[in-house]
Amino acid sequence: MREYEFAGHADGTEKAVFDLVKGGLRTITGVIGRGNQENYQVETPVATIGIRGTHYGLRFCEQQGCGSDYADGLYGGVADGAIGVVNAGGDLTFGNDRYFYVANRNTAATELLAPPAIIFDDIGPRPSKSSDEEIQRAEGFRDAGAAADEIAWLQTLQRPAEQPVYVESDHLRPKEEDNGNGGHGETLPGNPAPNGSVALVAFKAHDPQSNRLWVSDALKQQNGYPVRIDKVNETPNVVTGVEHKVMAGCAIGCRFDSTDWTLAEQGQKAGPAVTWGRWQENWLKGQDTTTSGIPYASLHFIYSNELTLLSDLDALKSKGIYAYFSPLEGTLPTDQYGNPGVYAEGTPNLKVDFGRYEFQQYNLGVLFPEREIAFSGELAQPTPIAGVHTALPLRVACSGCATREGTGHADVAFVGGEASHAMTSFEMHGNDQQDSAVGVALLYQSSSGGGTDNGGTDNGGTDNGGTNGGGTDIQGAPATAGIVVANAFSGKSAAGANLVVAASVVQGSDRPIYVDTLNNVSGVVTHVNNSPMSGCAGGCGLDKGSGALAESGRYEPLSLTWGRWSRAWELLENDTPATASGSWHFIGGSLPTSVADLDYLRAMRMYAYYDPVGGTLPTDENGNLGAYESYSPRMTVDFGRAEIVEYYVGVYFSNLSFRGALAAPVGFSSAHSSLPLAVSCGGCATSSASGSADVTFVGANASHAMNAFEMHSSDRAHSAVGVQLLYQASTYTGGPPTR
Repeated sequence: MREYEFAGHADGTEKAVFDLVKGGLRTITGVIGRGNQENYQVETPVATIGIRGTHYGLRFCEQQGCGSDYADGLYGGVADGAIGVVNAGGDLTFGNDRYFYVANRNTAATELLAPPAIIFDDIGPRPSKSSDEEIQRAEGFRDAGAAADEIAWLQTLQRPAEQPVYVESDHLRPKEEDNGNGGHGETLPGNPAPNGSVALVAFKAHDPQSNRLWVSDALKQQNGYPVRIDKVNETPNVVTGVEHKVMAGCAIGCRFDSTDWTLAEQGQKAGPAVTWGRWQENWLKGQDTTTSGIPYASLHFIYSNELTLLSDLDALKSKGIYAYFSPLEGTLPTDQYGNPGVYAEGTPNLKVDFGRYEFQQYNLGVLFPEREIAFSGELAQPTPIAGVHTALPLRVACSGCATREGTGHADVAFVGGEASHAMTSFEMHGNDQQDSAVGVALLYQSSSGGGTDNGGTDNGGTDNGGTNGGGTDIQGAPATAGIVVANAFSGKSAAGANLVVAASVVQGSDRPIYVDTLNNVSGVVTHVNNSPMSGCAGGCGLDKGSGALAESGRYEPLSLTWGRWSRAWELLENDTPATASGSWHFIGGSLPTSVADLDYLRAMRMYAYYDPVGGTLPTDENGNLGAYESYSPRMTVDFGRAEIVEYYVGVYFSNLSFRGALAAPVGFSSAHSSLPLAVSCGGCATSSASGSADVTFVGANASHAMNAFEMHSSDRAHSAVGVQLLYQASTYTGGPPTR
């Protein structure tokens, strides 16, 4: 071992460099190298090995030490993941079940058609697919532990062959043919669900050829087939079995038998009657078929027999109703090993335009903090309502996965009168087919309105005199004079410098702000003319361009709108085209709190605590969704002293976390303040970080505050931005409360 650094957790300083001088090895990569693959290397006499994955073997042969059948050189193979092989001859990557030979340092690696026995056979038995997954699962649990846990887990993996090993489940898998009784030869537990009821299920499985399957589908009960339900743990209508059924993601058909499974979660709601839960299987079995108690797989379900009538959907269409749905209840999301995760705050959520009879938004964020992985998914394109149940394609990104790009879909079924609620199941997975997230949730209509969406019409394409690109058509109309819009975004200047900005713009005589009604939300900011902004030395201009409105919301009492533009929005620096990256967040539309109100609060020596009430999900420099710490952002204001005495925001992504706090009280003389933040970044390559927050009081007596923030590492390689509306959670007159 040439170099080894590990502080017990991933903080960017971990490093491991090994020299393979002679002989062979089989190894499993862990935390080291996950955030920065360059931090893990194996040097051999003929090539440098860099990781792209988790499980591989090497054997270096010299002086015919490997026998007459093997020429001198380096032999390698990948059991799971991928590795890079670099020398003077080239840079090649080998993935699952691929093998290679390197003759010398000046010759590129050549692929072998069959696995050389000297790679695995001399070291130990060739790992099976299931043991690969065992190792991956163990690795996931190791990530949260210290160095001692690393050693302990490696010791558990080096077990004798007679110890328990992973086997394929016989209770959740595809069946190649149906024998008329669920394709399994015995009756499934429970009783047939009533005809017309629907169960949404989400799970991960393997087909008989060990191909990975990610399944999310809605199963409608017809003629007593295929859903079976029963009362379990005093909860009625628990889905206990699914007979052999072709499903989305399971083309040859899947079945589910809950026998020997544990109901890890369950819940129910009346009016409409909905039941949800998560079955957890003890997948680790020994030769005596007993289970060891290590959870390995999950099947999520949500079921109802009170589906919305088609006549109700037709009525909503004729009235031009649109509705936002927010999360109410459901299961915890799980990864491919059955480990539970958490949802990004406020997700899953969706927006439905019944007037246009289409889904317009679906947002989903799932984080597995211990494994440092996060999935974000959003509706790939507006999707027509297909009836009571609709399948939605998702555009998926995974932060912390071997491949950032992913795919997935969600299923939605309306329940209750006039679609008062919606059941949803989902699956997301990386394109490398390794990491995944599945779950179910019950959503409720959090807001709705009438009138058909205008579809984002650009008001005739009139050039409103903006400086965006020298007179490009601007969508929308000038906003009301005097309103304030707070923006937070990241990008690259024309010179290539990283920009991370949180700044407010006031609508004045130069009319920099344009708004429109999109997705039935009024006041959506579509354009900001070049304006002075902290972080943009020459001023920045913003335009929706061809971007997608990934999130939007409105607080009607104050005429406040917030939203997030993702993908192809446009950024200009001092009227020069720059490169937009990540997302553009905005919040605004209200007049700031008057000076007279602030003077009144000062005279009353008002002391107020502000908590978040609505806004966008935070995003990183690439637009990946994150999550806020509880009650974050938050702020404390001493109006008697005209000071903001506390501000704190905590954001975490899959492999990074940002925390920003006000270092010292900041005085204010108007409704608007810019706050310098002392920032720490967990997982950044550089230890130093900084940031700022932009705060504007709005409403009578500063009842609310608009907030935009940005935090970034000192090298500006990583960042977090977002906007939130804060409200006065508690107030005290006469100064701060005594403790």
